[in-house]
Amino acid sequence: MLKTRSDKYKKSVTKSDKKESYSVKEAVEFAQKSSYSKFPGSLDLVVNLNIDPTKNDQRINVITSLPFQTGKAKRILVLCAPDSQAEAKKAGADEVMGVEGIAKIEGGYLDFDILIATPDMMVELAKIAKILGPKGLMPNPKNNTVTTSLATAIGSHKKGQLSLKMKEAPMIQTQVGKVDQDPSEVSQNIQHVIEIIRANKPTKVKGILIKSVFLAPTMGPSFKLSI
Repeated sequence: MLKTRSDKYKKSVTKSDKKESYSVKEAVEFAQKSSYSKFPGSLDLVVNLNIDPTKNDQRINVITSLPFQTGKAKRILVLCAPDSQAEAKKAGADEVMGVEGIAKIEGGYLDFDILIATPDMMVELAKIAKILGPKGLMPNPKNNTVTTSLATAIGSHKKGQLSLKMKEAPMIQTQVGKVDQDPSEVSQNIQHVIEIIRANKPTKVKGILIKSVFLAPTMGPSFKLSI
């Protein structure tokens, strides 16, 4: 059965030029104007890659921070030993606790978006993995939430750290802004993502890495970027 588009979608498409591809600045402008959601939706970037996702030596998985935040600031809880707590507070953590924080979480406290812990806290944290894991809050070295460099990790997450990671398909999708965000900020976020992906091209990949890039609002058409 053929998928039919809503009238709102069709009207949003007619607002844009029919060019095949757009500069980053043009794509951001059209994507923001073509959004028909009743809320300030996100702007998502899809980067299609010349990669075989079945080969581990061709996969991309890199952590970075965008130049500009794409939404509400994340609330950060840090669990660490007393001698590291002053550093965490100075770096901007919203809350800092020791082992008592584990009992508090076990009791139902989840008023945070990101949990950062030092390695020495992980044995105790494992006891509440069933609480944190399903909510995506369990600290993990791969996403820079288990570390001894608390100031660096807190700063990175405060800036809007994100993981540029391939899943099953040879593509990376990530939010780069909001429909109501300054277009210049969104444009710089897009350029940053593209540069980071190019800088992390797997050595086994021959030829071009990026095949195509598209930008789209949560509700609205996508626009191909000329890169």
